Amino acid sequence: MFNKKEDVFRKIVKDQRGFSLMELFMVVAIISILAGLTMLYIGDTLDSARDSAAISDATNLIIVVNNNFIDKESIDYKAIGADGIEIGVTDSDGNVRDPIFRLSPGVQIYFENSADPTYNKCFDDERQSSFTAYLYHNRGSEDIWGLNPSGSDRRCVQCIVDELTSTQELIFF
Repeated sequence: MFNKKEDVFRKIVKDQRGFSLMELFMVVAIISILAGLTMLYIGDTLDSARDSAAISDATNLIIVVNNNFIDKESIDYKAIGADGIEIGVTDSDGNVRDPIFRLSPGVQIYFENSADPTYNKCFDDERQSSFTAYLYHNRGSEDIWGLNPSGSDRRCVQCIVDELTSTQELIFF
């Protein structure tokens, strides 16, 4: 009734058994552990990438501020646009101007002594001569030491430019 090839095939199929329940549980457990480790690694990598965005913005902000010091532009660096990402939207007299810098998505900025309107003004020409700010990504690495002066729980970059002493600093903590 059946030819020899079909008999061999039926015998092979009949003799094979499936995996036991314990073997399936072990495979699922191993895959779960690997997936968990992968998620931890990806989370740390994403935090580092977000921190890099804040560092990049701080570096670029130092360059922009230095260029404005050289051009002797009178800019209120603490004037932030309504969307929270545009910096320097007014001059020091309060006149609206194009922003000098736009932050990357998710990056926040905190200005040191931002409550004092006369902070960092030259006495001779009444323009701003230094710039100090803290930049951080709102989903970046966690600040486990509590060093971020903005009150955020994220690691930040301190960005300092001083025209009078010709110093520039970028400190990541």
